[in-house]
Amino acid sequence: MTPDTFVPLYDENLSSNLNLDDDTAIVGLKFARLQSIQGQRDHGGDLTVMAEPNTTAQLFDMLLTRGTVTGANPYTWPFTLGFTDPNSYTLDISNGVTVTRFWGVQASKISPVFAKNEMQHKVSISALGSFQGREIASISTTTLTLKTDYDPTPTNGLVTGDLVNIWKASDGSLTSFTVSSVTATTVVLNSTAAAFAAGDMLVLRPATQSLPALYATPFTWGRTQFCFGATAAAALSATHTPVEQGSTWEVMHNFKDSKGELRSGGLDPVALLRTRGDISLKISKIFNGPDEVKNFTGIKKTALVIRCYAAASNGTTYELRITFNNLKLKKGGDGPDLKVGTWEYYQLEYNADYDSSDAQAWDVKVIDAIAAT
Repeated sequence: MTPDTFVPLYDENLSSNLNLDDDTAIVGLKFARLQSIQGQRDHGGDLTVMAEPNTTAQLFDMLLTRGTVTGANPYTWPFTLGFTDPNSYTLDISNGVTVTRFWGVQASKISPVFAKNEMQHKVSISALGSFQGREIASISTTTLTLKTDYDPTPTNGLVTGDLVNIWKASDGSLTSFTVSSVTATTVVLNSTAAAFAAGDMLVLRPATQSLPALYATPFTWGRTQFCFGATAAAALSATHTPVEQGSTWEVMHNFKDSKGELRSGGLDPVALLRTRGDISLKISKIFNGPDEVKNFTGIKKTALVIRCYAAASNGTTYELRITFNNLKLKKGGDGPDLKVGTWEYYQLEYNADYDSSDAQAWDVKVIDAIAAT
């Protein structure tokens, strides 16, 4: 389907790797290779986007198993590490002139980065395919036949209603069309393309952005609370403990191979298989005594709920809530490092263990303004 949710983007390095195979045979030549053979492709990379509630829910929907969405503005999207695969999305990246589309998109890691006070999400993703544009083989009025040198089905990724341009090779001009229908090798446009010729390019064009009416401001460090307790239930209602900037977390749900499963019969991966999930959690806090030494030396259970808040234009406060049910200190609990002229801080690193009483190690809830998609 054509993506219809717009996300403010800060940076990205998504790419499609052709993985050309070097064919080097004994043929009496001095060159490094005889020829380059089309390889099996992989697609993915990292992107950094605004950490606002509505699109945060969709990002975690690509990472974890979504439960039943409840409520009515605010809605609560619950996510756990389950055996049901996360949902796949289609992602369009606009450079202002053309669009690259990735489909079968899922995430393997989400972590916050902060631009001063503003939270942003850094997301590691993999995809099953991409559409950067295809060369035209021939034209018959409104029907384009696309070349099959990249893929036997060159229209993969295109759907009816897509906004496209034809790039004219002779002068670099762009002319806009809409896709009326698609077959395996042809695209029918909404008007005649007789002015174009073989060798011109069909590309996706940017849509006019439309931010949701209840678009929220991003989560911020100043409205993020770290609430510790003996249990997850106690932590949820606990008074927050102020921690230092530089405290970070990552939520991971790893792929068997981030390149996907490269099976026979196709040049793109056919599946993204999951393995285990984990978290990375590092807390920096001022040293006021040996309170963490007890947890460190005794390998004691601690629960933590991280609560990140943001307000929308309608005045409703939304939330990203990450619950760690059973944390164990693995580093830093023996006290601060000492250096002349600096304050003393605990630099704490945690493992998240399975908690038998809660039947989980951690979960994520996003409280936002959108119903389930």
